[in-house]
Amino acid sequence: MFEWLGISSLNTALLWGGLAVASPIIIHLLSKRKFRTIDWAAMDFLLEADKRNRRRVKLENLIILLLRCLAILLLAFLVSRPFIKPTGLASFAMQAVHYERIILLDDSPSMTVRSDNQTVFDQTKASLIDFVRNLSGARPGDTLILTTTSQPDVKIIAGEDLSASNVDRIVKTIEDIQPSDLPARLDQALIAVEDSLESKEGNINRVVYVVTDMRKVDWAKGSGGADAKEDESIVASVKRVSDKSIEFFIVDVGKPAEGNVVVTGIEPMEKSIVAGVESTFNVTLRNGGDADVENVEVTFTAGDSVTLKTIVDSVPSGESVSVPYTFDFDQPGSIAVSAEVGPDPLPVDNARYFAARVFEGVKTLVVDGDPSSERHRSESLFLARALSPPRDSPTDPYSGYKVKIVTENEFETLPIDDFQLICICNLYRVTEDRAEALEKFVASGGGLVLFLGDQVDPENYNALLHKEGKGLVPIKLTDPLGDENESNWRHFELDDSNHPVWADFEQWGLTPWFSRVKLFRWFGSEVDEDALKKGSFSIPVRMTDVDRTPAIVDNAFGKGR
Repeated sequence: MFEWLGISSLNTALLWGGLAVASPIIIHLLSKRKFRTIDWAAMDFLLEADKRNRRRVKLENLIILLLRCLAILLLAFLVSRPFIKPTGLASFAMQAVHYERIILLDDSPSMTVRSDNQTVFDQTKASLIDFVRNLSGARPGDTLILTTTSQPDVKIIAGEDLSASNVDRIVKTIEDIQPSDLPARLDQALIAVEDSLESKEGNINRVVYVVTDMRKVDWAKGSGGADAKEDESIVASVKRVSDKSIEFFIVDVGKPAEGNVVVTGIEPMEKSIVAGVESTFNVTLRNGGDADVENVEVTFTAGDSVTLKTIVDSVPSGESVSVPYTFDFDQPGSIAVSAEVGPDPLPVDNARYFAARVFEGVKTLVVDGDPSSERHRSESLFLARALSPPRDSPTDPYSGYKVKIVTENEFETLPIDDFQLICICNLYRVTEDRAEALEKFVASGGGLVLFLGDQVDPENYNALLHKEGKGLVPIKLTDPLGDENESNWRHFELDDSNHPVWADFEQWGLTPWFSRVKLFRWFGSEVDEDALKKGSFSIPVRMTDVDRTPAIVDNAFGKGR
């Protein structure tokens, strides 16, 4: 209908309903038919009033007639949905108007959610191909630019016209696009689109389409989250792109996320994973869907070992659940660890991997500050035995520590970067270079234990290790306290029974035993109470003397302790 005018509609038959516009006109004409006139006494006054108001009444009647006709026409257009095609007379008016259509396609992993046995990404590509073919038939002079959110600076289709000779090649290019493993990062993608709009000159009509599944995390404020500035937010970018284009569309192709369980992490609980020693891993699951998921099967695999399976009763919507796994690695080396949940609509996030570096043992350096020719009087004897007890057979439990014992002189020149733990036992003093090396060692993640004794020079420790509260030791040592004659003693007192230093002793039921240990000599100390309240360091164990002198001090320093 009206093809010669370039007018068509989705429901052409219903467009004939526009002829009903004649109804108000017919009614209006019928209402004007003649009636027999009967004059009566007051007629002269009414005729005079009618003459004065006739023009206004005619105008009002005409306006009412036009509004009634317009209402019927709009109703007919509403149901028939007409549009103008670039054919017939309309082609002469539209042939000089060309559009550059810029499409930003979300190719993030969330677009691979399955719906009706097909991924959302494949469905979106199919719809995009239909859109391109329809444009090619209707507006062959328009050009197309296509980019993806994973690589917004790369134009997959760079300004090609939609002529019949190009459309097949454009369609093939769209069919070959594959989803990426990168997040959408719509903030950066929109900035790239904005830059491309600013870089082009001339009077070009640009239409921008953002095709995305509308994930909430992708629309977070700016690349820096909630701390981003207002002009860096996605909302601000959308407004700027919209202002610089004649039309801006956000096309939502997302599907409801029902029961999507994600493996968000695999975290080892021990700082060092040692062959022959049980290690615990926490596998974290999160339900990103709108409904709770029950009976979730989780599989845990380390290398070529037997797979461990666990059934999680329920993972509530929007919440996370941790699943612990204990595993004993047979051999040292780099072992691939994986955790996976059962199938769901979005399989791309069902598995997580972790590269476990398994050591033969925790490399431990013990510095003996008071060695003795009598073996049982050596400062390091009992500590070394505690860390690495003798094994009568390979089947005996392995502590996981590989201990190297050195003297004070050997320690001064020994490289310490290869060790994970350093225990310094009753060392008289440290040099400035060695103190600096210890700081770097702990700051990079190493563990350092200082056992004080009668050989220790407190002034040296305060100057190089305490450093007015900025060094490794958070408290300042003062003069030794207690009874040199060993006739009066004190005991340990737990100030923090939940501290990890007591975990194993609590498990073995040995904590009460410490209350019977006799202590005759110890160093006094000055404690920065403000720093202690702030949690800069902790004192899990004190003495039972009047001053409740710290017995064990735990200080975090950089990545180590």
